[in-house]
Amino acid sequence: MSNEIAVRIIQHFHNAFKKHVWIPRCTELNTCEANLGISKKDKMITVRRHPFSDITQQNSQHVPVAHEKKESYEE
Repeated sequence: MSNEIAVRIIQHFHNAFKKHVWIPRCTELNTCEANLGISKKDKMITVRRHPFSDITQQNSQHVPVAHEKKESYEE
């Protein structure tokens, strides 16, 4: 009996998550991709490295991140 109740609760949670979170998220993502002109073919392309990796390697200057800036002001 308690297993049956647990299963029903999990199924209810799963269905609610799908209806209220997953489907709206997918709909919004599809709309965003359409607005950006991203096709299914584009999504099938595998990118093996980060597109900015070459730029960051060429840039020899260190740009401090937020927590480093805060520390430098305290010194």
